[in-house]
Amino acid sequence: MSTETNKLKVPNYWNDTFFLFDIEVIDNQHVVLFELFDLLTESNANGNELASISKIIDDLDDYAHYHLETEESLMKKAMTKDIESHLQQHVFFRNQVKEFRRMYEYQNQSLADLMIDFLRKWFLIHIHDVDRQYVESVKRYMSRCIKDK
Repeated sequence: MSTETNKLKVPNYWNDTFFLFDIEVIDNQHVVLFELFDLLTESNANGNELASISKIIDDLDDYAHYHLETEESLMKKAMTKDIESHLQQHVFFRNQVKEFRRMYEYQNQSLADLMIDFLRKWFLIHIHDVDRQYVESVKRYMSRCIKDK
C-alpha cells in the first residue's frame, strides 16, 4: 500500500487490506463512511441516537453525492466493464439514505439499528466485493494519467 493510504485513520476493527484499495481518493472517502458508522453505533449505544441521527443522515447524504460521483466518474474514465449493476447499487444507496430521512421524520425508534444493519451489509457486500471489481481498471487508468503528465 502507498504511504498515503497507510496514514489513513481506519477504525481498529476494519482490516485495511479488506476495505482499502490503494486508491487514495477512494480510500479516504471510504474511511469517512467508517467514521460515520462509528458515530452512529456510538450514538446508538449511548441511547441518544435520535438526537444525533439527523446530522448523520445529512452526512450520509453528502457522502452519497461526493463519493458515489467520484467512483462513477473514475469507473467511466477507466472504461470499467459491466458497471451498470454497480451504478444501480449506487442508486439504491442514495434511495436508502432518502428513506432513512423519511424514517427519521416519523421518529422511527428502530432507525439507528436499521441504519447500522444497512451499513454493515454495504461494507461487506458493496465495498468489499462490488467495489473491488473496479480497482484494477481504475488503477490502470490513474497510472496512465500520471505517465501522460
